[in-house]
Amino acid sequence: MKKKNPNKFMRDSTKELDQEVIRLGRFSAGLRDQ
Repeated sequence: MKKKNPNKFMRDSTKELDQEVIRLGRFSAGLRDQ
């Protein structure tokens, strides 16, 4: 099975990971504020 554009796939998964990191960062900040 040949991937058409593995670089695009990597970019997409990196974007999703960034969103997870941001979400965790906000969650941690919220815990610190309490």
